[in-house]
Amino acid sequence: MALTVQQLKQLYPNYATETDVILYNNFENLRILEQCINVVRLTCQNARIQRFDIQQNFEYLKELYISKSSIQNIDIYADLHVLHVTNCSLSVFDFATRYYNLMVLNISGNDLSLVTAKNILNSLVNLRELTANYCNLVDLSIFLDIAGNNQFLLLNKIDLSYNEPISLQGIQQCNNLTKMDVCHCGLRNLNYISETLSLQSLTACYNQLSDISMIGTLINLECLDLSFNYNLGSIASLLPLAKVTHLSFNQISAPSLNGVQNMFELVNLSAFTNLFTHVDELINATKLKNVNLSLSQIYNVSGLQNAKNIETLELNSNQLRSFVGMPQYSKLHTFLAHGNNHLKNCIGLGNQPYLQQLNLSKVESLEGIENLHALTSAQFNCNKLKSIQQLIHCTYIQELHVQSNELISLNGIQNLFNLTVIKADHNKLTSIAEISKLTMLKELVLNNNNIRSLDGIQKILSLQSLELGNNKISNLMHLQHLNQLNFLNLDKNNLSDIRQLLFLKEKQSLKTVWLAECQQLSVEGANKICQLPDFIQYVIQILPQIVSYCYESDYDRGGRYYSSVITAEERSLGKQLVISELTEQNLRELKEQ
Repeated sequence: MALTVQQLKQLYPNYATETDVILYNNFENLRILEQCINVVRLTCQNARIQRFDIQQNFEYLKELYISKSSIQNIDIYADLHVLHVTNCSLSVFDFATRYYNLMVLNISGNDLSLVTAKNILNSLVNLRELTANYCNLVDLSIFLDIAGNNQFLLLNKIDLSYNEPISLQGIQQCNNLTKMDVCHCGLRNLNYISETLSLQSLTACYNQLSDISMIGTLINLECLDLSFNYNLGSIASLLPLAKVTHLSFNQISAPSLNGVQNMFELVNLSAFTNLFTHVDELINATKLKNVNLSLSQIYNVSGLQNAKNIETLELNSNQLRSFVGMPQYSKLHTFLAHGNNHLKNCIGLGNQPYLQQLNLSKVESLEGIENLHALTSAQFNCNKLKSIQQLIHCTYIQELHVQSNELISLNGIQNLFNLTVIKADHNKLTSIAEISKLTMLKELVLNNNNIRSLDGIQKILSLQSLELGNNKISNLMHLQHLNQLNFLNLDKNNLSDIRQLLFLKEKQSLKTVWLAECQQLSVEGANKICQLPDFIQYVIQILPQIVSYCYESDYDRGGRYYSSVITAEERSLGKQLVISELTEQNLRELKEQ
């Protein structure tokens, strides 16, 4: 029996309204919809239907979305404006002669290699957008007469990505195309595309382009992405493109930026992994806001001296030698320059008054950042820092990363009261008294240091995640009042008695504890208790609220470790041993085991 929308709403309250119906999974008979005459948008996913052939006039239906079904044809009486038939078995295109007002068509994920239909776009005279990804297309004959003289006045967006290889012969007939995506199409040149003179946006990444000499005809281009065309070694042909605002040519091994000199409107430039050594060609790009020139050979950025509007600048893994002479950018808020092997310090960075995010590595000193008062995120990993004293005036910092350095203390952070995250693992710290006033701290990572005392941490009542793995900690008394902890890593420490963990039982927010390779952990002399096969039972026994753990067998061959979720079986076995506290009798029993 057919159902009304009201009945659908009762049966499927989350999927049916007066104008919008969604059908999920296992529907076989579409008669359920025959009285839903007011529906405007219909979605059908994972339905076991081969034909969409309701003989009912859906007067108000404008949008139809079908995906992941066996549908081969669409035969529904409606004035559709939007039709998505994706990841189906579409093989018949009768609908192309019926839906004259169709404006958006998406047929991605249908194998169209054996479809006999031709030139269907001639019928869809109002079509504005066409998407046909992953369709095994070899040419465009299904859509148009590739040798004819068709005129498609309204089609302005087309996405043919992931049809490799494909011939684009005929695309030039779409005179009003403004946006084209042809990624992963095996293209070697832009011959046919170069005749679509109205194009404003072209994405042609991951192809085999070696010749873009014809691209200069696309004088209306504003957005261009030629990234990951490994055979393309030069962008000199871009010289006539004066309107480009967004340009990407990542990883094409271009020796220089020759080709961008006339891009006076350029706003976003992404050109990482190339071979150029300078950026002098950008001298006229005064409207630049976002620049990524990472993984190249750049040794100075003097060509950016007129780009006063830069907001984000990425120069990771280049050959920068100094920041001295770097122009002042009044809008620069993010500067990433890690992996520049020739940098020694930060002198020259102090004239960036609004810098909020800074990422540097391979430096030996933070000298020069004292005046960066607006910093909120600072990452100085993998340096040779022996001190972070220069941070003392950067009081707005919320997140600080100083991993893999040579720090023996955290002196300099005492007054950084806004800190919520500190990551200082792989250093030479012996104590952490400097954090005692950082009452907003939520995450603290101190693995792989030489810490013996946790004095100072007892005042950080806001702490939620604490990592202390591979230190020399033998006393946990300073953790007694950290009631918001939900994660605790105590791997590879000098804990000697499992009773030291008893106070954690009261911390109901604590869900994960790591105790790998605490070699001395025992119960009155029962050494290496953490290596016993049923160690997890002891963890559950002492800390019944714990839901995951880590111990020695959780290490993989690469030395990395991961936490294991406690299974229902383990939890059940553990409950048989749960006690309110470890009594002397229990301790004797554990010792005997």
